[in-house]
Amino acid sequence: MSLRISTYWKWLSHIGLTVLKMTCRLEYVGDAGLNLLIAKEQFFSYPNLKPGILTPLRSKNVDSKNLAHVAIKHGLDRYLRHKKPKLGEQISYFQHDAIE
Repeated sequence: MSLRISTYWKWLSHIGLTVLKMTCRLEYVGDAGLNLLIAKEQFFSYPNLKPGILTPLRSKNVDSKNLAHVAIKHGLDRYLRHKKPKLGEQISYFQHDAIE
């Protein structure tokens, strides 16, 4: 019986690790896509700005805090799916902060 339990836990650990790796990979691709969209929009919206100006501007636009404010402003926060209590607290904080 103990062999089966240890095998079961090993299997669950493997599944959890696989999901974590996949989540990290998807986050990486999502970040890259967002950077590309912002870079394209800024490139064509501000044709006279040099890369030395566009790069920090893009960084500010893809900053998590700024994106959180935009999401709350447009009501997108209600579509977030998560199992992290801390994230819920942060959303509440940003909602309060966005109102002021």
